[in-house]
Amino acid sequence: MRITMVQRRQTKGKEHQKVFVLDTNVLVHDPAAFLKFPRHQVIIPLPVIEELDGLKKIAGEVGKNARATIRGLCETKFIGKGNLYQGVTLENGSLLRISTEYQHRTELLSTDSNDNKIILTALYLTEKGQRVVFVSKDFAVRLKAEALGLEAGDYEYLKVSYESLTGGCRNITLDKVEIDTFFKEGKLLSEPSAAQPNEYVTLTDGQQSSSMARFD
Repeated sequence: MRITMVQRRQTKGKEHQKVFVLDTNVLVHDPAAFLKFPRHQVIIPLPVIEELDGLKKIAGEVGKNARATIRGLCETKFIGKGNLYQGVTLENGSLLRISTEYQHRTELLSTDSNDNKIILTALYLTEKGQRVVFVSKDFAVRLKAEALGLEAGDYEYLKVSYESLTGGCRNITLDKVEIDTFFKEGKLLSEPSAAQPNEYVTLTDGQQSSSMARFD
């Protein structure tokens, strides 16, 4: 199952049709993920906040995204109505809430790990009769959720096709005279097909002459 933009469905008497419970890795992957489910409920279990707090000082992208997520959640009180305990109604019509409740079913899952507490939060909401989707980037965690009868899916909002990515460098065959001109003047008026800004190219005459260049 893939979790992307959620389309609205007509449901009598319910403004928020589904409840999306987000795992920590979703927010580390995309700090704005909690804004990507318009007109639905978005639940962030309290253990997720604890994990983000522990990750915020890590160097690199993980720490940066953890800090961005925490900052974004704090700013929701300025862009929405309500509070994170009872729920903040955002501009896109979604209801964002931090949940402190989870199902104490130790015969199913131990509560020693945050992963399990996050899953048990989704289970608690499900057993209250809500339509819950557990969203995680961790395949093993999704398997555990599905084993408990939960609907679970990956978050793919930012995924792109590998075929659409440039390799960063391409080969271009030119006449030897053009390559000599490039060496002499340091530039060449040419526009490679489908070249990307700042992409590097290898200029070659197909024999002995070659040079590296950058498409400006």
